[in-house]
Amino acid sequence: MKKGIIISIFAIVVIGVLLIIIATNTTVKSSDRAVSQFYTDWINGKYSLSDDSYMHADILSETAIKNINSIVSSISSGGYDPIVCSQDMPSSVEVFPIVNEEQTAEVSVRETFEAIVKDIKVSLVKENSLWKITNIACGDIPKQEVVTSFEKEGNVVEKNDEWVLVYEEPGKPALSVILDFSNWRCADTDRCVPSFKQGGRVKVIGKKISENSVLVDSIVEL
Repeated sequence: MKKGIIISIFAIVVIGVLLIIIATNTTVKSSDRAVSQFYTDWINGKYSLSDDSYMHADILSETAIKNINSIVSSISSGGYDPIVCSQDMPSSVEVFPIVNEEQTAEVSVRETFEAIVKDIKVSLVKENSLWKITNIACGDIPKQEVVTSFEKEGNVVEKNDEWVLVYEEPGKPALSVILDFSNWRCADTDRCVPSFKQGGRVKVIGKKISENSVLVDSIVEL
């Protein structure tokens, strides 16, 4: 009798452990987190074009690998990387979702280089509960040819669901820029846009990534 009870308890424990392992292995990352991890691994050298290790990246679909192979083989002079859409590695990347459906997703990857900031679009599909990259759309034009630092005091107003900083420069009253909070996170997967009192006085520090947009690093209410 005791032996039967022991065997039953042991079986229950084994089944419980197996269920935990299965649940852990089938946990699905969000599409933007999966892409963020891939680009972090890519920049850190876990995968490479030179040794074909990219072909073993789980997140790349067969379609994506064929596209990458086609691009690499068509380039006469080496050095261009179709993953980051550049000959140089970005110093950092910021990833945020564009479209997130049950089986498909689009993610924007914002790359910061020494002299430019640009966005590329990554398309994904879900296969067997895992997100797979199907296409990387590089585009032709960076967000701006030169990245300039930005540090201004002014007033924030909300227009068309976006926060705008209105500020002044000598001889130029009432200048304005849209405040871009793409690199802000409230949690691991969520973008975060702070709220302000309409017309409140603030100091903004960031990077001017286009003529009318600033990527905000910090903002302080005055």
